[in-house]
Amino acid sequence: MPWNNPASATSVASRLARLTRDGWDISIETRSILSFAGDDYRLEATLEARHNDALVFSRTWDERLPRPRAVIPGVADADSISPAPPPQQGVSE
Repeated sequence: MPWNNPASATSVASRLARLTRDGWDISIETRSILSFAGDDYRLEATLEARHNDALVFSRTWDERLPRPRAVIPGVADADSISPAPPPQQGVSE
């Protein structure tokens, strides 16, 4: 992610839970991706449930959620603020 473009950030999470016992084997697998889409967050997710390796339930989501805007006292438009440059090596403030 470029330091000056936080809107390019993406978060990915995956999980697999599995339980077994004589005669059965169940698993639930999830994956979600959170990213930016203009003024919204975008959430893409999948869920799969299996019993003895047979798919018994599946669902996908592709949702857009409004992203609250930052409010900075004394600044009319937060978009007009330039990001601070990255700190320089060996220079203390």
